[in-house]
Amino acid sequence: LLDDSMNTLLGKRRGGPIVLHKYRAVYFPIPKVACSSMIKFCANVLNLKEGPDTDIHKLFFPSLKLKNLYRYDAYYKFAFVRNPWDRLLSCYSNKISSNPQLNNRYYVDGVARSFTRYQGVFRAGMPFAEFVHIVKDWPDETSDPHFRSQHVFLEDASGELVTDFIGRFESLADDFEHIATRLGIEDDMLPHLKKSAHKDYRDYYNDDLAKVVAQRYTRDIELFHYRFD
Repeated sequence: LLDDSMNTLLGKRRGGPIVLHKYRAVYFPIPKVACSSMIKFCANVLNLKEGPDTDIHKLFFPSLKLKNLYRYDAYYKFAFVRNPWDRLLSCYSNKISSNPQLNNRYYVDGVARSFTRYQGVFRAGMPFAEFVHIVKDWPDETSDPHFRSQHVFLEDASGELVTDFIGRFESLADDFEHIATRLGIEDDMLPHLKKSAHKDYRDYYNDDLAKVVAQRYTRDIELFHYRFD
């Protein structure tokens, strides 16, 4: 187990599972699914502190490589998923600014820095419908993690889910309480970061656009039993 932990100390965690050795547990982060709050929770229980200029996502966490997951058979593995229509809207709202002059450590010309590798495909102020139609044609293999299918984060090479428990963003508090009980910690330890500011996701879709998302995230919808309602 030490190999994975030491490797992480030599480089930043790049979205992989976080190992909580003290609690014999592994958390599988999925971007735009209470990810910042859960990573902050992990940082707290591991006594990791971010500085004033340090992003919580760039802290050094004990992590693992999926090929070594068999070493953690006895660990409790958990994750959270989210309604795909709501998650994609949250991604758009967070990554695409209406201001093309917005430039800081998070944005370049109003577009999230992580999206700049797509070389102008995304632009500030683009309509949500246009964003959806671009995302629908992007395969998961090259998709940004923020709009990659959720099942990809939770399956092994054979397509089997590797987690013991999958909570839902829509019932975050109750499902976190279940995890806290399992780990033997207080259930008030979950911070609430980066709350969505948009209205009900259904207000942003018409029937055709909702079908586009349904086709793009078919496996997520079927596997995690979501509906557009």
